[in-house]
Amino acid sequence: MLEDAALIEPAAIANAIRYTTPQLSVLDCLGELTAPSLLVNGLWERPFQPLRDRAAKLLPSLSVVDLEGGHSINIEAPALFNDAVARFAAKYTQAA
Repeated sequence: MLEDAALIEPAAIANAIRYTTPQLSVLDCLGELTAPSLLVNGLWERPFQPLRDRAAKLLPSLSVVDLEGGHSINIEAPALFNDAVARFAAKYTQAA
């Protein structure tokens, strides 16, 4: 994969971002999603907190677990992260 990635021209990546990213927003339809989703949030990642709050408002099916930690919450608090994911998965696998 690294060898293939090295073949990609930087201009191609820049053009992909320039011409596709503006049209990729799903903000307008988040409220329509019904699939259960989980966000395990590291509270110390301060720049992300407004986005966490916005996601919680826009996505009714989102469960949020806030943990003490930063960006790599799965690494910084692995036991708590794993517990949050296991509880979320158990909630929906038992209902199925």
